[in-house]
Amino acid sequence: MMSDVVLVQMPYASVQRPSIALGLLKRYLVDAGITTTVLYSNIAWAEEVGLDMYRLSDGTLTPHLVGEWTFAGAAFPGFEPDHDAFFRLIRDNATMPYFLKIRALHPGATMAAVLEEVRRRADGFIDRLARSIAARRPRIVGCTSMFQQHCASLALLRRIRELDPGVVTMMGGANCEGRMGDATHAAFDWVDFVVSGEADGFFAALCGEILEHGREVPAAILPEGVAGPVHRRQASGARGAATQAPRANAFIALGAPPQPIGRPVVHNLDDTSIPDYDEFFDALNGSPVRDYVEPGLLVETSRGCWWGAKHHCTFCGLNGSGIVYRSKSPQRTLTEIEQLTERYGVRQIEFVDNILDMGYVDTVLPTLAARDEPLSMFFEVKANLKRKHVEAFARAGIRAVQPGIENMHAEALKLIDKGNSAVINVQLMKWARELGVDVHWNFLVLIPGECDEWYEEMASWLPLVQHLAPPMNVVRLRFDRFSMYHERPEHWGLTLAPYRTYSYVYPLPVQALSDLAYFFESKEDLARDDLTPEMMAALRPGLEAVRTWVFDWMRLNRRPSDQRPVLTMADDGDAIRIRDTRSIATRSDHVLRGLSRLVYLTCDDAIAADGLVGALNRRFDCSATWTDVAPVVNDLVANKLMLAVESRYLSLATVEGRDAAASLISPFGGLDFERAAQDLGSRSLAEACRYLPESVTVQELFAV
Repeated sequence: MMSDVVLVQMPYASVQRPSIALGLLKRYLVDAGITTTVLYSNIAWAEEVGLDMYRLSDGTLTPHLVGEWTFAGAAFPGFEPDHDAFFRLIRDNATMPYFLKIRALHPGATMAAVLEEVRRRADGFIDRLARSIAARRPRIVGCTSMFQQHCASLALLRRIRELDPGVVTMMGGANCEGRMGDATHAAFDWVDFVVSGEADGFFAALCGEILEHGREVPAAILPEGVAGPVHRRQASGARGAATQAPRANAFIALGAPPQPIGRPVVHNLDDTSIPDYDEFFDALNGSPVRDYVEPGLLVETSRGCWWGAKHHCTFCGLNGSGIVYRSKSPQRTLTEIEQLTERYGVRQIEFVDNILDMGYVDTVLPTLAARDEPLSMFFEVKANLKRKHVEAFARAGIRAVQPGIENMHAEALKLIDKGNSAVINVQLMKWARELGVDVHWNFLVLIPGECDEWYEEMASWLPLVQHLAPPMNVVRLRFDRFSMYHERPEHWGLTLAPYRTYSYVYPLPVQALSDLAYFFESKEDLARDDLTPEMMAALRPGLEAVRTWVFDWMRLNRRPSDQRPVLTMADDGDAIRIRDTRSIATRSDHVLRGLSRLVYLTCDDAIAADGLVGALNRRFDCSATWTDVAPVVNDLVANKLMLAVESRYLSLATVEGRDAAASLISPFGGLDFERAAQDLGSRSLAEACRYLPESVTVQELFAV
């Protein structure tokens, strides 16, 4: 099918969800009368390498850029860094759950051989894809680049330029935000236009100008946020280079970085379109991987972050310069949800917002709760919610939240400006478990300025919450572009440099890598990497104790649901009966009557000691004193039924029978890559790379 514009979703974007960016851009173009096709080439790549190997970018540590490395050879022919050194650098991935599963599915497969084979296959894939696109005779080809899509996008646009120099090429997306977009445009001469920021308001007009003028759109016409060939010529002093084939050395090293191209924002989100996902569902439904993928929808109700606009979490780099918060009207949000779910017959929704508009609790959520067909939804929220908020989530169908828990010590949370505390985090986790809402979070460690004594304190009480949602992982705090650490490293005494993996992916000088990179590491990180695990444990015994416990916590919660630890309660109005199967339980059954019952119910919300007695007397119309209450509280704490942290008390048991967490399909959709590997083993590259005997240890998976 002939199209003026072809927009491409490249690996390693999720095959479970469409691209909201391309869905929006297509709608703007079609509404302007510009014929447009969206290609989900990520699905084609998943078919080629197998769903199990397609997940390698999700299953590996993000700054290691494993997905980018697999397409770097196709993007930069002739660039041959030391691959063995790269494998040594990413060796830690050998113990990640993903690679352990790959080893179980394909015994004897060497990860180095697998990754090299994926990289080799990428060349042919890019060539075939580029030829199929060129056969459509488009005038513009554009790629969106987010997470690990940059090299695949660069490789495709490079090959398009080689096949048909008349095609105008474009890139945009999160990887082109701000200085990264400037660097992309400066370094890769086969990319004509790079767009930074929110293009909703001008993308159709920009494409119209390109269709009229070709790549020679005058600078005066280009919107803020767009770098074009005219800017490259102004920066380099060369003219006409854009129509040439890409340079043999695969990059242009300009003497000085270009002037920032800016970042436009949309002020009224009700003016944006509803995305068109037709081609995603067409591609998925026509693919052999469909039987193993349960699709979900992406919906956007806001941009920016209302918390970050006031208190920028120090490690967060998600918003760039678009942190000002804007949300859609409740009616517009409801209309969009209704249209998308009806058109595509999908009830699983991942909201891409950085944070929920809390006004929706009283406007949008009650309407969703009243639907005949319930939804399964995910939102990012703050942790300092009230029980009524979590109850509203559960009624509306919000089955998972990411509340920014991050750590379990108040002082650590202050360092990263989260605006919450450990006891508030646990309170939310308790209510969420009770009401069937999954909590997604990572345990951030090695925060600049932290003390090991804080971890010793955490290690003393974390076993009490083993019946609640564990973190997904223990993660070293990362220094991302646009974070406060990156913007003001001197404030924390940091010296930052691009993550070392960038030099194995991009053939660029150090300064260009600094402009292009999103992930950074400090000199302190490098020094820690030289320490053995034993040395690190000796230096940081508190942190090691927390790590050990958290990994046990994660393991306990990977058991079948009927074998996981529980701390549940049933209140009949006379007594609370508690069942406790945690490893630290003082006994398996407790009965609370009288004042003990009343105190336990009062501490459903975390409450300070000096407020407990008053709250108790108001709620139950009694006249207890602290002399009456203190021994009760001490007994509950001694029996590990109540948490005493930060001078506050919190009852830990969840109401029996309310935990409905996994009854509905995940809001993220689903991907059964293990079953796909078993059924479609011949499609997996890992199966073709079984060179080692099964007895080889996991540390040898990256043998070089």
